[in-house]
Amino acid sequence: MLNWRVHPLWLPLSPLVLMVGTIRTPSLWFLAIVTGAMLAINLLGGIKRGILAALRLALVFLFIWGSFSLWIPQESALMLAGRMATLAVIVLVPYLSIRWEVAADTLTEQFKVPYPLVDTMGMAGRFVAMMRREWREMSLQQRVNARGSRITQLRQAHRMVVPLLVASFRHAETTALALETRHFASEPTRTTHYTRRVTTFDVALLLGYWVASGWLIWVTGGLI
Repeated sequence: MLNWRVHPLWLPLSPLVLMVGTIRTPSLWFLAIVTGAMLAINLLGGIKRGILAALRLALVFLFIWGSFSLWIPQESALMLAGRMATLAVIVLVPYLSIRWEVAADTLTEQFKVPYPLVDTMGMAGRFVAMMRREWREMSLQQRVNARGSRITQLRQAHRMVVPLLVASFRHAETTALALETRHFASEPTRTTHYTRRVTTFDVALLLGYWVASGWLIWVTGGLI
């Protein structure tokens, strides 16, 4: 999606200026432009995926706006919902585009970050995927028990808490045993296959993106 001539380590750093602007700017125009641009970029990963992401973001926006509008003025609730939705999209779009194998090997090879730390961080995504699968299986079982009734299923949702905790402990123990069996981190270094060295072009591209982000903040309303 965003991998063309863009270094994977550039992606998590790219939203920093936009995040500061999103938190501090009073301009709804800025929030709308940034959100629209990020959703448009997300469409490059697939039309269906982009539309689903836009619908989910809209639901998040409406939920936050509707919840807080009961307690604070409408304008303040609208700004809060816009900021939360914009922060979500400017972080998630680059994050989901990262090639983690390239980023991990580059951190290990070029920047000498200890590979046990890098690889352990990379395992988090796989652990989340396993827990998501467990949640889907439990949800399906609950739906069967509720005979298809969504209301009954929601009422029984609290029953999944303990099984999910037990499943998380089981997966954590299995992972730990697998790492110990394979003598993980027993060597000072490991083999890398996907290293992509950070170049002057990558640094210039990141700085240029930050400058462009700052210019957009200034043009659409500036900072408080």
